[in-house]
Order: sequence, then C-alpha cells, then structure tokens
Amino acid sequence: MKTQKKRIEGIKELDDQEILLNIAKKDKIKNVRKEAVKKITNQTELYNIANNDKEDIIREEAFEHITDENLLMELANHSVKFDIAASRKLTDQLEEKNKEDSLIKIVQNKENIFYLREYAAEKITNQEVLLNIVKNDSDTKVRKNALNNITNQKSLIELLSDAEFDLEKETLEKITDQDVLIEIVLNNQSKFYRQGAIPNITNQEVLVKIALTDSDYECREIAISTLTNINAFEKLNNVTSSLYDVENYGAIIIEKSGNIVTGKENIFNNLKRTDSSNMHVESPSDAVLISIDFTEESGDLSKYFYKKIITGHGLGDLEIKEDYLFKNLKFLIVQGINDKVTNIDGMFNGCPNLIEIKGLETWDVSGLSDKTYYNDIYNKYKN
Repeated sequence: MKTQKKRIEGIKELDDQEILLNIAKKDKIKNVRKEAVKKITNQTELYNIANNDKEDIIREEAFEHITDENLLMELANHSVKFDIAASRKLTDQLEEKNKEDSLIKIVQNKENIFYLREYAAEKITNQEVLLNIVKNDSDTKVRKNALNNITNQKSLIELLSDAEFDLEKETLEKITDQDVLIEIVLNNQSKFYRQGAIPNITNQEVLVKIALTDSDYECREIAISTLTNINAFEKLNNVTSSLYDVENYGAIIIEKSGNIVTGKENIFNNLKRTDSSNMHVESPSDAVLISIDFTEESGDLSKYFYKKIITGHGLGDLEIKEDYLFKNLKFLIVQGINDKVTNIDGMFNGCPNLIEIKGLETWDVSGLSDKTYYNDIYNKYKN
C-alpha cells in the first residue's frame, strides 16, 4: 500500500507523456493507471483508452479528460457506454463557447444519435431556427426541447394556427402575452385551447368572467383555481352582500366548480364510501374559499381545519392513502374569534395549499393560553 501511494505521488510529478501512456496501458494496479490517465494530454490516446480499456474506472477517467469536439461526437454517436454522457458533454461545451451554429448543425443532421440532437436543441436560442425545428423535425423530444426555448410570442401563436400541430398544450403554457391569452380564452371555440391558456391569465376580472360565463365546466374550475385575490371571489358571491357578512349562515363555502353552499355543517361534507375490504374512504373537500364566523364558538379550535381523511379511487382501490380534507382550500375569511377561545394551535395545518387568510386582525386572542401560533400565522398571512 505504501509503495502504491508513493507511485501515485510520483506520477503527479511526472510530465513525460510516453511514460505516462505506458503506465496507463500496462501497469497492473488500477489506481496507478488511473492516476497516469489524469496526466495524459493526447486526446486521441484518451479516446482509445475510453473506447478500449477493459476496466470501467480507467475508461471513465479517460472520458473525463476528452474535450476534442470531433472525438466527443464520435463517442456520442458510436459508444454504447458514453453515448449519453458524450452527447451532454459536447453540447454543454458548445454552449459555453457560444458555438450555436455547431449546435444547429447537430440538430439538422438526422444521422446523429437522438440524444445528441435532443441536447443540442436545448441549447439553441435562434428563434427562427427553433420554430423550424418545432414545425418540421421528426423527433418529438427534439421538437419539445426546441419549443422550450421559444420566447417569441408571434412564433407560438403561429404554431397554434397550424391544424396539424400536436404540441398545443406545451405551446399554450409558454404564451405569456396577456392580450393573446385573453383573446384565446374569450374567442376560441376550442375548450382545449381555453383550458391551456387560462392558468397563465393574471387579470382577475377576466378570470371571474370565465368562471361565470364559460360553457365548459373545466374552464370554469381552472379559472376559479387561478384566482389569486379573495376580493375577486366577491363577484362569484350571489348569496350575501359581502363574503364578510356571514352571521345569518355561519359560513359561506365557494367550491372549485363555483357552486356556493352555506352553513358550518357543510364545511365537513365530503363524499364517503367503502372499499371491498370495508375500509372507509373519503374525498377532499371541493372548497376553494371558506368564509366563517366563530362568534358562537369557544374552547379548543386547534383541529378545526386539520381533519385528515383516508382517500381512494373507488371500490377495491389498492392505492388508499391518508390526505387532508381541505387539500383544495386556498382562501379563508375568519371572523368572530373571541376571548372564549382558548387554543388554536395548528388550526390551519390541514390546509396545505392555503394562500391567504383575511380577518386575523379582528381576532380577540386574549383567551389564548399561548399566542405563538397566532403570531406565526399573522406574520405569514397578514396583508
């Protein structure tokens, strides 16, 4: 072992390429050979070792030191062991050197291995070239990688205008021009296009209009799930003058479909059924927004929105698992917390997708034995 360490240390000081090559090819100790490979500068010799050596550890070390673009191209196209790694290494190297013309040529050459063409397509920025690849290339992954780099909004719209185009969903996800998105949603007869465009719309009024008037229920649901402002839900509220006015009902629940129900008893309503082994399973609540008044409540409210459920997909379902009842809940208006309430710790821990809580500043928390949780949620959700 000591002799091996001394030899490795000696190789680190050695520069004679002929001696290093002889050690790399013929020495009986793998670690000594590996150290010699690290010092070899001749790219062709490294290529030969990477291609032909019997030891993987030596071949991999040789590959790490190959930078010659032609040799990397050869490995990408013809090496079973290094085809993927060489494809990635070559395209990364060309990108770093700003050799976009070389990347374009790789994609255009249909004889190149698909890994090489796919990775090259990821690196191209020329919008005209990318558009041509997306329109005409035969490899779906190459087309998708090219599409990911298209930022020109006119090009994306041009793609959608082609009746034969098959990457509509991915294209719609890349459109950010709000006027274009709104035009698609309000005037396009294809519900598929509308469903793809809605998640990128930021205009709350337009989303409300879609939620109220679109003929497709999925479009309406997507619009409601895309709303980011509690105030926008007021336009959906046809029960009271304000979502904050719930005294006569106790609670107002707006579901992801836009359906509105009232009453605290309906907060915990959810589909219940039993699988073939008599295990009780449930579905998460459809509630997206809940406005609730706790004026009549007292004592421990810590688990109010924390209910866990057993979910499944139907009778005999083998993928039954634990989840939260309020998985879909994003917005809360909570009023009426008074000095009779003694504990709220973890009250909203069962709402993993909660975005906003309104009304925290109105709470009377003087009855809480510990205000840490209240301070935490106040700091997290305050306006």
